[in-house]
Amino acid sequence: MGDGEPLSPRGPGRSRTDVTAFDSDCTAIDCTAIDAERAAGWGLVNRAVDPVEFGDIVAEYVADMASGPPVALKVAKSPLNHAEDTSLAAGLAMESQGFGFLTTTEDFAEGRRAVREKREPEFDGW
Repeated sequence: MGDGEPLSPRGPGRSRTDVTAFDSDCTAIDCTAIDAERAAGWGLVNRAVDPVEFGDIVAEYVADMASGPPVALKVAKSPLNHAEDTSLAAGLAMESQGFGFLTTTEDFAEGRRAVREKREPEFDGW
């Protein structure tokens, strides 16, 4: 427990979640019962990468996220965080309201300017 098990049945399914919950070779830290490729195939992880490349891939991902518009990332995350426990209609309404709010931010205006001027945007977080 404490490693996302309550959410897992909604993604990969109950029988697959049971493997991670009841297999004595599987803990929150290490699971020898499921290799990385299988975990990726089941949707337990985004993708499997070679351990040698892991640090570079994480650094690239973090740099990409850090260069994005922080307010938009935060607003986009809320409907995702609530997707499992809300109706589709409520989720779509939350997303629509978030987008409406984002159109009032300076980051939105900066993104539009950057596209028009064919340059990378410089987001300031508002």
